[in-house]
Amino acid sequence: MSTVLAHTDLGQDHTIKFDVVKTNEGQGYHPGSGVFIAPETGFYVFVWTIRVGAYNASLEYHSTELLINNIVYGSVYALAFPDSSKDDSGTGTVVAHVNKGDDVYIRTHSAHHGKGGILSEGFGRSSFAGWKIN
Repeated sequence: MSTVLAHTDLGQDHTIKFDVVKTNEGQGYHPGSGVFIAPETGFYVFVWTIRVGAYNASLEYHSTELLINNIVYGSVYALAFPDSSKDDSGTGTVVAHVNKGDDVYIRTHSAHHGKGGILSEGFGRSSFAGWKIN
């Protein structure tokens, strides 16, 4: 599992780097690139949560996608209303067969430009986790 610090106005197709790594058995996750490279072939579960803040005077929102070898397997949308003091988050889960050496990563949506920050801190984390189930 890993967490990401605040990113602001990332634009489309931006790989999200989850830079606080808690567990990385097999060293498959590469925080410098934000990419998980499968150490073994098998079925995996991937879960990610994206948190957006409600601290500015405008709407903040992000849509993110989970990709395996540049193919979209899932997407999540989160929207925080201005000055509401209520952040929002979206969580996605994907179960997929992955081959050894395949790339798995989270990026901002390819056709939807998000706005505002993706947050992660003590009050709520943006995170990415994956594990092999067979």
